[in-house]
Amino acid sequence: MNIKKTIAIISSFFVCLLSMGQDSLRSVMLEEVKVVSSSLEDKNRQASTIVLSGSQIEKTSFQSVGEAVKFLSGVNVKDYGGTGGLKTVSVRGLGAMHTNVTYDGVSITNAQNGQTDLSKFRTDNIDNLSLSNGNPVLRLQTAKSLASANTISMESRKPHFATDENTNGYINTLFGSFNLGSLVGSLNHRFSKRTSVGIYADVVSSKGNFPYTLHYGNLTKDSTSEEIRKNNDFFSAHAEADLFFEPDESSMFKAKAYFYHSERALAGPTTLYWQNSKQRLWDKDAFVQSSYKRELNQYTTYKNHLKLSYAHTRYYDPSYNNAQGFQDDRYTQKEAYLNNILSLHKQDKMSLSLTNDLIATKLDAQNNYILDPLRLSSLTAVVAAYRLGIFTIDANLLHTYTTDKAHSHTAYPSQNHFSPFVSIGMKTDNFEMSIFYKDIFRLPTFNDLYYNSVGETDLRPEKTKQYSLHTAYRHSREDINRHLFIISADLFHNSIDGAEIVVQWQQERIIKSHNLRTSANLTYNYTHAFDNSPESLSYRKQIIYSPLHSGNAMISIDLDKTTLCYTATCVGKRYTDNQNNERSSLQPYGIHSLSLSHSFGRTTIKLSCDNLTDTRYEVIKAYPMPGRQWIINLKYKF
Repeated sequence: MNIKKTIAIISSFFVCLLSMGQDSLRSVMLEEVKVVSSSLEDKNRQASTIVLSGSQIEKTSFQSVGEAVKFLSGVNVKDYGGTGGLKTVSVRGLGAMHTNVTYDGVSITNAQNGQTDLSKFRTDNIDNLSLSNGNPVLRLQTAKSLASANTISMESRKPHFATDENTNGYINTLFGSFNLGSLVGSLNHRFSKRTSVGIYADVVSSKGNFPYTLHYGNLTKDSTSEEIRKNNDFFSAHAEADLFFEPDESSMFKAKAYFYHSERALAGPTTLYWQNSKQRLWDKDAFVQSSYKRELNQYTTYKNHLKLSYAHTRYYDPSYNNAQGFQDDRYTQKEAYLNNILSLHKQDKMSLSLTNDLIATKLDAQNNYILDPLRLSSLTAVVAAYRLGIFTIDANLLHTYTTDKAHSHTAYPSQNHFSPFVSIGMKTDNFEMSIFYKDIFRLPTFNDLYYNSVGETDLRPEKTKQYSLHTAYRHSREDINRHLFIISADLFHNSIDGAEIVVQWQQERIIKSHNLRTSANLTYNYTHAFDNSPESLSYRKQIIYSPLHSGNAMISIDLDKTTLCYTATCVGKRYTDNQNNERSSLQPYGIHSLSLSHSFGRTTIKLSCDNLTDTRYEVIKAYPMPGRQWIINLKYKF
């Protein structure tokens, strides 16, 4: 399949039809999992956007965002096993450094390695989780959100109050297999109609001592033994505080303070004759961020974001074979971030925005070598959108300028790059189609350039051209027996070819005063991720850890106050080296989980079983995943 040619044909078709459409754009908002495409204010930027709501996540057994994102189409999670195992993502075959992760609209950055560990974010405080391919969904977006191939957005829960209440909250306790325990608390208070605060905190602990099968080779005839995962304990404490203030009808201010601390043992790979790792990792993250939005008049909107962040990481290995007899590495990252957006818009017909990010990022390393790079960045974009009947044209031009400074080592030379994006889309009552092209520019991380004096400061930035074609059909009925059906298909190409098919179905019926609601969300991904360099020894070979076939399912049944939710994840064969040898293969697996919950007034009890069939599998070679795990939740709202 030549996806470039297919996209070019569809693009020509759009251009020929631009003057024909007259129907207005409409929006279908699903309560749980949704594909959003509406006005120029909140429209889907001509790319598929899948949203997983907090109410849908709450029905499942997911404990961290790293588990939930597996159910967003095209996402591949690298999971190192257990509650405290690192969880990073790649989307559509691209590396994790091509994925921008935002929390309440502001990017979470790691200049050291360019990856975000999603196991740090618990699902209890998530209102919705979305993936945008191409560009994010909002008109008032930061320049940094335009600089990546895709964006995973997390939105924290906002306080909601009944008419006659000013204070509410909840307490949630959790106990599970492998000595898993968690305590979560939330408290919201409304001082006035325009001012409210929300406080959230959680503590999580696990020994992670699950059984696993150790394979002494990759072939079925090779020997195995039953072992217990050692040095896999985990502890974390996390707290957030949010302030919401609306000075008047045309402005809004929000501020967040965030703190996270964790200590985890690193069990390491289960290589032959060695399961006695003593490595440990400490993380301490803190930031304060704010956003302010004001409607200057009916045509002009201003918004800004401000963030100050601090992150400290300590890695300790008491058995490291060096002169000291141990390794104790400590890294501290500090960042200051400022974004300003000015947008001109005319109803839902057109919008023109100017957005700029100024970023200063500093890394200090306290090791037997010295690292002290400082990166100053400016990202500026002009974003335009125009709607004509059922058609929408969307484009932006992003300029990136960076300069690195260092006192103790050679600094990376300054970089200057323009990245264009353009899309054309159409939408009717039941059908939508869109196409986009995006130029992607990624700078090397601090580890790439400076790590342990073996980095390469002459590395070139990574440049990728991204193409995508999106189609969707929907049918809905909004009466007492609500019905919704959506099927969407995406074709994409960068250095990788792939396809995604997503089916969503919801049905709600009233049966003798009982509300019966069913929903199903099915996803299939075909990702032909291979080495495109003819001179490479691995030319046309599948990229490591990228399955050709994968998919998932989420099915729920609600009857009044009782909910049953089933989830399944299926992943095909993967390879751990670029030669795709059979000895380097990881076998396909399927994981099935069930959750059953019931509410008694203000109290809800939920019983979950993860990995119902006790499947033994690995996402990363030599890092076994837990088998069957039982979890019980008890939640009380006040």
